[in-house]
Formats: sequence, C-alpha cells, structure tokens
Amino acid sequence: MQLRLHAALTLLIALAAPGQTYAQSNAVYLGWRHFQANCARCHGADATGTDMGPNLLARVKGMSEGRFVSSVLQRYQWILPASEAGRDGAAREALLEDVLRRRKGESLMPAWENEPSVKAHILDLYAYLSGRANGAVGPGHPPQSR
Repeated sequence: MQLRLHAALTLLIALAAPGQTYAQSNAVYLGWRHFQANCARCHGADATGTDMGPNLLARVKGMSEGRFVSSVLQRYQWILPASEAGRDGAAREALLEDVLRRRKGESLMPAWENEPSVKAHILDLYAYLSGRANGAVGPGHPPQSR
C-alpha cells in the first residue's frame, strides 16, 4: 500500500508542471497570487508594466534571489541588465523614468519590508517573476499544484 501511495504521489509531482517539482510549481502559483494582490495594479497582470509601474520582466531576468529580495524589501534600487545597458529599449526607458521620478521625489513604489504577506511570500514572488522573465512561465493564471 505504501509503495502504491508513493508511486501515485511521485506521478502527481511529476505532472504538476513540466520541468518543475511540486514545490517549484506551487511557489510559482503562490507568487502569482501575491503578485495579483499586491503588484499587478501598478505593474500589470502579467508584470509587463503600465503607466504606473515599469515592466518587471527585463529587470528580474538574470537577477538572483538575494538581489530580488533586497531590491523589493529594502532599497528598490533596480539595476539594468548588462545586455540592455548599451541599447535603447523598454527596460532602459523604464529605468530612466524611475530614476527621474525618484529625483523629483515621486517614487510610487510602496515599502514592502513591513508588509507581512509580501515578506512571507517574497521567494514565491521571485519564483513567479523569474519564471515569467525567463520564459518558463507564460502570461495568465499558472496551474495550481494540489
């Protein structure tokens, strides 16, 4: 009986999402939920930006977990990826707009460091956004692991 249960659980984990473990796909789903609740209003439902907030995909692509946590919870000091620094593009424009807003004292990004829900799920947010940025997670509602 235990062997059958183990085999069934292994199969369910393998089917959770292609190329992802159960924990990874669950983190992506939880990150998406928290992104929708806390970030989508400004950054768009798929993190591609709006008039109120920049496209996060170019900014998160290649960013480490540690850098992401530090940027969101503490400094909001985004760095443009080296591949984007020398050319014109949406990521560069978003960064320049953000710098100019800060210079005018118009930084609209809320302080998330003291927000328990965001702090508790910061790595889930990273799983979702880095998956979106790297193309592993498509736009829209990701599958929920059970």
